[in-house]
Amino acid sequence: SSVGGDNLSFGENHRKAFKDYNIFNAQQKEQLASFYGMHLHEGHYLDPVLRDIEAFMESSQKMVTGTVFVTLHPYRFTLDGIESANDLMDSSFGSYGEINRNWTSEDVKGFITVTANATKIYNHVNNS
Repeated sequence: SSVGGDNLSFGENHRKAFKDYNIFNAQQKEQLASFYGMHLHEGHYLDPVLRDIEAFMESSQKMVTGTVFVTLHPYRFTLDGIESANDLMDSSFGSYGEINRNWTSEDVKGFITVTANATKIYNHVNNS
């Protein structure tokens, strides 16, 4: 890392500061981390599934690269920017939030129809 004035630049070793910009589907990763922690707490350290989770977590960090820029203040810091070749929030793909250039409202309706299929089957089978 390098320091210049009040700006601090973090390199690759400070991955957590910008993992959300690089990791696809962080929710599943958090669920695995919770599962891992519970198994570890219950004394299942030697369970082979924990080695699989460790390998997945290690592998998932390969694309977390780049630089984070922060400004230091007394007792706090502010995030000034992130530069990463693997930035999943890169504006060349789309805009985060309401605007997206990569699918239409018809695509979204189709996605909802497909993902709702399991619930439709459940309700049909259970006469709900």
